[in-house]
Amino acid sequence: MNTLPFPNDANGVPYYNNPDASGNMAQPTEQYIRNTNDIFVPVSATNPQPTLDATVKAVLDSILAKILAAPATEAKQDALIAKDFASETTLATILTLAGFDAKADIALTALRDAIKGTSNKTLTDLATALASAATTAKQDTLAGLVATAAKQDIIKGVADSILAKLNAGIALSGSNTEQTLNAVLPTKANLMGISDGTKIQAIQGVKPITLLASAERTATLSAPIQTNINHKGVVIVLKVTAASGIGGLSLRVMGIVDGNGYYLTAAPAAVTANGTYVYVIYPAAIAGVLTQMTNQILPYQWRVDISHSDASAYTYSVSAAALI
Repeated sequence: MNTLPFPNDANGVPYYNNPDASGNMAQPTEQYIRNTNDIFVPVSATNPQPTLDATVKAVLDSILAKILAAPATEAKQDALIAKDFASETTLATILTLAGFDAKADIALTALRDAIKGTSNKTLTDLATALASAATTAKQDTLAGLVATAAKQDIIKGVADSILAKLNAGIALSGSNTEQTLNAVLPTKANLMGISDGTKIQAIQGVKPITLLASAERTATLSAPIQTNINHKGVVIVLKVTAASGIGGLSLRVMGIVDGNGYYLTAAPAAVTANGTYVYVIYPAAIAGVLTQMTNQILPYQWRVDISHSDASAYTYSVSAAALI
C-alpha cells in the first residue's frame, strides 16, 4: 500500500492507485487519513484528524519551550565536546579484569583473597560456623555465665567489705603491740587468745607494769586504770625514797565493774619512812616478806590509789607485776 505523499501522474496530478471505500480510484484533493481498515479516506467529522495524548502533548510542549528559551549555541556545544567523557572503548577496557586491575588500588584477586582469609573460607563456610556456634543451648549457657559473673562481683564486694571491717575491728594483742589480720603473725606463744567482747587479746604471761614513776608528791592520787586479760592476781611495789616522816601514805587496790569501784584490800598501816613495801592480791596464799596479803581474784579492770594523810612531801614510785 502506498503512503503519503501521493505519486503524480504524467500530467502532474496526484493519484492513489488503491481503491477507496467505494471501490473507485481515489484522487486526493484534501487531507486524508488512514482508517481502521488501513484505507486512506478524506478527513471528515466521522473520520477526524487524530490528536496527541494530553500527557504526551504536555511533555513535548515543555521540551519545545526549553529549546526555544535556551537554544543550543555553538559555544555550548563546544563546552560539551570539551568534557572528558569516557568513550565506549574506555568503558569496555575498564569492564575487563586487566583494565579494572590497572585502574583500581587493589586487584580483584587480592580483594577476593583478603575476604576469604588465610583459610580460604567462603561466606557459606562462615554461615555454617556461626550456625553451629550460636545454638539456643549455648546462648543460655553464656547468659548463665554472665549472670554468675555479675553475682561474683556482688559477692566479692560483700567479702571485701567484711574483710575491711574485720581488719578494723578484730586485733590480736601481743606482748607489746596488737596483731591485726594480714599482719605478721606473733610468736606461737601469742597465737592463743581470749575475747574481751571487742577484740581477741593474746594470752599473756607475768606482766611488769609501771603505775607511777618516781616523783615528789603532796596529795592523794590514783594511778591509771589497768585491764586484766588472763591474770589471777598482782604484786604491787611501793618504793619510797624521800619521806617527811609525818602524815603518811596508804596504798589500796580498787576493782572496777561497769564504772563502779570497790576496794579489794583493807586499809593498811600508813607508810612514813623510806623503804620498799610489797602488796599482793592473789586467790591463794603467797609466802614471803609482804606488807599486805589479800586473798582475792584480780578483776578485769583495777587501779591503785595512794592516799596522803597530810600535805607533806613524799617521793615515791609504784610498779606492779600481774600474776597468772
